[in-house]
Amino acid sequence: MSITKKNHYNPCFWTAYWNHDYYHNHEYRKSANARNQKIQSLNLKGNKILPSKTEDVFFEKRMGLANVSENEVLDFENFFTTSENLIKEPLFSIIEKNEIDSLEEKTHISSFISDMILRHYKNFNGLIDDYNKKGKQKIELFIDLKNDYSTSDFHKAQIIPLLSSEWIIYQSKDFKFPLGDNPILMNDKNILFALSPKMLIRINYKKKVLPDTACVVKHKMNYFTYRNFMRRTIISSDREIIFNEVGVLEKWRKSKVYQKKQKN
Repeated sequence: MSITKKNHYNPCFWTAYWNHDYYHNHEYRKSANARNQKIQSLNLKGNKILPSKTEDVFFEKRMGLANVSENEVLDFENFFTTSENLIKEPLFSIIEKNEIDSLEEKTHISSFISDMILRHYKNFNGLIDDYNKKGKQKIELFIDLKNDYSTSDFHKAQIIPLLSSEWIIYQSKDFKFPLGDNPILMNDKNILFALSPKMLIRINYKKKVLPDTACVVKHKMNYFTYRNFMRRTIISSDREIIFNEVGVLEKWRKSKVYQKKQKN
């Protein structure tokens, strides 16, 4: 049985939407392989913009593998795949209609955000390190995660704080939002999250609302809000930032915040 040696912390079925044809052409999506979609990648380590494919970005080698014995390995990719399958269809629908208009859809996106925080390579590797410091093995973390994710209380604890905060949706008619290797941009006030190249979500912790409160929708974004998104994406990314167009990535590469990051 083959094992998964490359775990995509930003899954290909989602990042494929940063390809213009994949996003806009329903018939193309039905026949296309999400892993093979062409994108442009701003490689931060090489400081270059390179043509690439979705399967060749946003992955961590052997993140989902744990030794059971000297000759046996547990592949945890099925755990990630199971979580993905629960969110795929609602996620696709929200991206393609470019809006969030129900509590059910907010719940799906909250769950997706929670999963993305867990599976980011820095967070996941941090959990592994914590277990190792306690004298525990990686496989014990996998078992605990599987048990946690099988309980409704765990999911509620992850999702309700998001649902009870104000959501602002910035909608664009055109591709506007590149995707960095850490898509959940968190500070002490809010989360910024580019759900697609045309939709940015801001979740304000400081403003509490009823979970079923509708999202605030904005069709325009001022310079300072976009600048904040760009700044936080660049600062939070260490490997790559992807988009469909070289020109946008080149502007980001020439920005002061990017140049400062390269010097540090």
